[in-house]
Amino acid sequence: MTQCTKQESELAILPFTPAANTSYTAHFVAADPETEYELIHYWHFNNLSGTTEIVSADYSAISQAFITYAGTGNGYLDERGQRLEDPVSSLNLYLDQQPEQGAVLRARNPSHTRELIIEAPTSGYSNIRVAFATTRTTNGAKRQSFHYSTNGGDSWQSPDQGYEVALLPQWGLKEFDLSTIEGVANNPDMLFKILFWGESATGTSGNNRFDNLSVTGTSITTGLNDFIDRNSPVTLYPNPAKETITLTTQSGASHQGELAIFSMDGRKLQSVAVTSPQTTISLADLPMGIYVIRFSNSYDHFTTKLVRQ
Repeated sequence: MTQCTKQESELAILPFTPAANTSYTAHFVAADPETEYELIHYWHFNNLSGTTEIVSADYSAISQAFITYAGTGNGYLDERGQRLEDPVSSLNLYLDQQPEQGAVLRARNPSHTRELIIEAPTSGYSNIRVAFATTRTTNGAKRQSFHYSTNGGDSWQSPDQGYEVALLPQWGLKEFDLSTIEGVANNPDMLFKILFWGESATGTSGNNRFDNLSVTGTSITTGLNDFIDRNSPVTLYPNPAKETITLTTQSGASHQGELAIFSMDGRKLQSVAVTSPQTTISLADLPMGIYVIRFSNSYDHFTTKLVRQ
């Protein structure tokens, strides 16, 4: 029996030349989806301060993603930092975030007339999953429901009938597997939302809290150019790369910042302080594969995929 290597098995077309009249049987082994899920968008909320109307994702592998609190009434969004009596969540941590640190997002009452809208495009990804940690204060809404829209909010569906919300200091992890739902994958207009239910949602005090909200999936494209921000004031080359990569900031842009390298499942593998207009980074410790590169400082945010050959 002829066997192919792992690298050969990942090719779309596998050529071979028979040496004689031979019959072949193809035997395919399904990949483990747990090892293939990549982080698309992630909110850890640790950089929030005071009240806010829009919350940008702390990390996006493609285009930016946002959270808003649409609706009417006096409800609003703000943050709460770590306290012993009402701690932040340690569930669903990504990007080297540490437990019991940072802040969480609060959706303040009255919440029954508002919707927590999550704009999270899934372009280039399939097998979409959404997960987040949530809790409530004593007067916060006791129930929530999760919904999705594949047409930019024209219509909405829900994969379940809603769920009870944990009471502080406990947190609950909510996970929604949308991998079999048509239209969710590879969708630049993908939206999600959370609704708040129950008599307690109508109050003038109390809140529901969210932490570590992630959107994950499996990549369905290898077109690296799809992930590059052409308007970014920084460039990264070569890509693909072998031994090193070089980060260059354009004239007039701030070159002070951090370049971080992440695995496709969101684990931080390497971090380099950038202090000059041109910085070269060694890839010697990284095996061949695909990685996410992020450069960030107070002014700029650049994310792209890198192939290490």
